[in-house]
Amino acid sequence: MKRTKKEFNEALGVPEGIVKTAQRAFEDFKQEFKRELNTNQTEYEFSYTPSEPYRIADMDIDTINFKINLHPTDRSDEVDAISMGVEGKGERGERKNRPVILSVDKEGNTYFHMDLVTPEEWSEEDVIDFFNRKRVENVKSFSHELKHEYDEFKTPHQSLANRIDYTISKDLIRGFPPLSKLAFNMYFINQIESLVRPSEMAAEIDELGITKEQFLDFLTNNQTYKKLKEINQFTVDQLKEELKPYVGEIRQLLDEFEEEPDPYEKSDDEVIERMMEIFFITLSNKGNEAFYHSIITHPLEKIFGLPPKKEKWFNDFMKKNERYENNPMRFFDNTELEFNYKSNKVMRKLAKLYDYIKQNPSD
Repeated sequence: MKRTKKEFNEALGVPEGIVKTAQRAFEDFKQEFKRELNTNQTEYEFSYTPSEPYRIADMDIDTINFKINLHPTDRSDEVDAISMGVEGKGERGERKNRPVILSVDKEGNTYFHMDLVTPEEWSEEDVIDFFNRKRVENVKSFSHELKHEYDEFKTPHQSLANRIDYTISKDLIRGFPPLSKLAFNMYFINQIESLVRPSEMAAEIDELGITKEQFLDFLTNNQTYKKLKEINQFTVDQLKEELKPYVGEIRQLLDEFEEEPDPYEKSDDEVIERMMEIFFITLSNKGNEAFYHSIITHPLEKIFGLPPKKEKWFNDFMKKNERYENNPMRFFDNTELEFNYKSNKVMRKLAKLYDYIKQNPSD
């Protein structure tokens, strides 16, 4: 049986219509925001309802609600993006006797939020110029976020454990740079983010008009692909090497918290491994705490504890990291293996976008 174009693009991870919807939604947003902009205002909330719904495969979006915050600062001489996202609406539930997050029907609404940094003195033209100047990046971001929306629509139940891992890795993106980078990479390679990469890159391909002949050069120089390559090459030994320049600061930090034995009596390697252990313990504790509070649905559970079924959910979640309790360094060994496997999988998916170009010579 011959595949239709729709089926083919779906197999590549690019739902039918997502790129055109991202382009159309971006242009509509830009025009609407232009009407709203006022140099005396830094916070904006507005909605846009197109004459015909935005369509991504079998999902229709009737209205996009925007929440935009501008952050003037003397540390920036031009407008730039800080963050962009779509707001998920979910409630705790259960599926196949496991805790999940169930999507709430948004009734055709999508909720975008965006934060922009601006110079202290900015104009409406500065803001619109940013969106014109960085059109490719913005359309790519719209496609990225709309794919999150589509994934939620197609899979209206999501593993609570996976969502907790995704959220906690984002929360740990601070501290010593090598460990911050590790936390970011854990977030970047999570399944929730990996699912949107093909749609994000497909938008970039269309915006830049990449041809089949240009694809290999485009792919290998693409920032997303290069980040995946970096994650793919992660090793525990590399992480330890990157932490060495910070060993003095780490030793001082451990001493301030009265670590025993005295960190000044430990070797550099021991101090680094201790900091890595603390990173793992923090990750594990934050995850356990977030999961525990996420499955509480009645005030009495905080007083008398979880009922047996929920207690089992919690114990099962904790087992994931309890296996490293006596040897936390094994967590990093396993992370190295996971990074290699997951990044390879996504990179292979992105390489198949060569066939997306073949199927879309004029799109």
